[in-house]
Amino acid sequence: MDRPVCHCHGRRMCPKTNASCSDSADRLTVRIRRSGHCAVLTPRGEIDHGSVRVLDRALESLLDDADSIVLNMAEVSFMDSAGLHFLHRLDCLGRRHGIPTAAVNWMNQPRLLWELVHAPPTPSAKASGLVA
Repeated sequence: MDRPVCHCHGRRMCPKTNASCSDSADRLTVRIRRSGHCAVLTPRGEIDHGSVRVLDRALESLLDDADSIVLNMAEVSFMDSAGLHFLHRLDCLGRRHGIPTAAVNWMNQPRLLWELVHAPPTPSAKASGLVA
């Protein structure tokens, strides 16, 4: 029995979910709440390659009238490198438009991924010449 080709990975199955990646957009919703001129985005579900476009669209809708943007991560159960790239885009966008941004209330797996990527190099990595 043939299964659909994953449009994200070019494989028959999405390696993370054993389903077509087109299904992953259904696993993420974004609630936008405003507190004065501060916009609070609260994604719920998993931030991965197939679902990050939902966050991108929500962010684009805020650029004209938000003085600050807060990403409330309290309901994000999983994040992969696409989520890290989104956080980088959020930071760059904020800097470019002079809008303060923050990500708060991290759940365990997304927080651990963020910390892993942003951890200072270990002394052994420096000694091996792998990092400057």
